[in-house]
Amino acid sequence: MLSNINLQLLQNKGERFVYKLIAEQGTYVLKISNLAKSHEEMIRDLYIFDGGQKQGFLNVPKLLKAKDNSIIISYENRFGFIMDYIDGGSPDDTKEDWEKIAILTAQLHEVKHSEYFSNLTLDAERVWIEEQAQKLSFGDAYKHLFDKLIDFSQFPQTFIHTDIGLHNCAKNREGEIFFLDWDGAGMGSRVLDIGFPLISQFVKSNCSINEENIKIFYKTYFERTKIPVLREEKESIFDASLFFSLIYVPYGDIYKNWEKVKYAVKNKDYILSLILN
Repeated sequence: MLSNINLQLLQNKGERFVYKLIAEQGTYVLKISNLAKSHEEMIRDLYIFDGGQKQGFLNVPKLLKAKDNSIIISYENRFGFIMDYIDGGSPDDTKEDWEKIAILTAQLHEVKHSEYFSNLTLDAERVWIEEQAQKLSFGDAYKHLFDKLIDFSQFPQTFIHTDIGLHNCAKNREGEIFFLDWDGAGMGSRVLDIGFPLISQFVKSNCSINEENIKIFYKTYFERTKIPVLREEKESIFDASLFFSLIYVPYGDIYKNWEKVKYAVKNKDYILSLILN
C-alpha cells in the first residue's frame, strides 16, 4: 500500500496520462489508458512484464501489484498500472546506446510464444491511410507509397514491441536500458521491429543520415539474433520503416514529416547499402 502520494504529470497524449508517482515507499510511474482501451487490451499490453520475463526478456520495469495480486487498476472507466521509475533518463543517440538497444531487440525476439498478437499490420492500417490521403495535398503520392509496401507477414514471427526507439527506452544510472510503452505489442513480423528505427531514428528531420548508428544497430542485431536475417528480409527493412513513417506523417508538422519521407525514399539505395554491406 502506497502512502503520502504526490503525482507529477509527465505526459498527456491522446487522452492517455503518465504520471511520476512519489510515495514514501519509492518513486514509480503511473500510466492511465484512454477511454477506448479495454481490459483485454491492457492484459495484452502488459504480457511482456510477466510472460515475456518467463521466456527470458528481463529489461522491463517491475510492476506493482494490488492487494488482490492484480497488476491492472481501474480509474474512472479507464485502466492503468504502476511500475518502477527508471531514474537515469533516456538513452543517448550514440553508437554505444544503439548497440545496447540492438542487443535487447534481439533478446526480445527470442520470445516466441504468446496468445496475443500485435494489431499493427498492413491491412489494419490501410483504411486509416486511405482516410488520411484524402485530407493531404500530396495524398495520391502518400497512398501510392503505402500501396507499394511489401507484405511483411512472410517474414519470421516473434513477439514484437512495434515502436523501438530512444523515446520508448529508459536508462538507469548504471547504464542499463529498459524498453517502455508496450501498447500494441504482441506476436508479429519481427522485421517491423528492426525496421522501425531506420527512418524514424536514423534519418534526421533536417534530412541527414546518421550512418554510424545505422551500421552499429543492424550489425549488432544480425550478429546477436538467433533467427538468421536472410537477404530478402534485410532488403525489406526499408519498407518496414517506411510503413511506420507513413503512419506518423499526419502527426506534428505534416509537411516536414513528408519531406523527411521523400528524402528517405530518394536515398533508399544508399540507406540500404549501410545495412547490407
